[in-house]
Amino acid sequence: MSVMGGLLGGTAPLRGRASLEMIIRPFGYRDAADFWGIDDPRLALLVHSIVGGTPAYRREFVAGDSPAALADFDSWVLRTVLNPQLPLFREARYLLAERGDTAGAWRNSQPTFLAQVAGPHFETICRDWAQSGADAFGEAPGEVAAGVVADPLRRGQIQIDAAVFAPDDPGRPRRVLSLGEAKWDKVMTLGHLERLRRARDLLTVK
Repeated sequence: MSVMGGLLGGTAPLRGRASLEMIIRPFGYRDAADFWGIDDPRLALLVHSIVGGTPAYRREFVAGDSPAALADFDSWVLRTVLNPQLPLFREARYLLAERGDTAGAWRNSQPTFLAQVAGPHFETICRDWAQSGADAFGEAPGEVAAGVVADPLRRGQIQIDAAVFAPDDPGRPRRVLSLGEAKWDKVMTLGHLERLRRARDLLTVK
């Protein structure tokens, strides 16, 4: 690919001769779920956490194998991601180059995957949804980001997974349309809501 890219760049003879530059971007979470034929949102998130929206991973890299249901996810990982006979396995070759026990490797990696991959990935998908959620917030958001709210009285900070800001209005303080918390594999409780209310009250003072 580097050779092909160089054909049209810099001082190459074909510089300026290109008539089309087509940039293929990965699918988003929803489009990827449709592409993989997955109706279960939870299963779709887990699969997307591993393969993202890369179209080639759907067929060529996994021989057309797609998890049939949420209960099939672990088996699918072993059949495809950790299967040395399939190309997708080479994507993780640095992790498993020495390890022959793929079932054990996946079992040992699951907590890390859920906490450091699926969790943050879920937060990103929630922020992406919020960015296009004009119907949910009454107006189109200007920016959606994660951040922290300082709590001097309690000498701590409140983590905000999705802060939805209104568009900039020069000369006026930035308006917050919504504060959200996104936790993968956890049941939301009133405690989560109280944290968000506390963050809202602290921001209101500002």
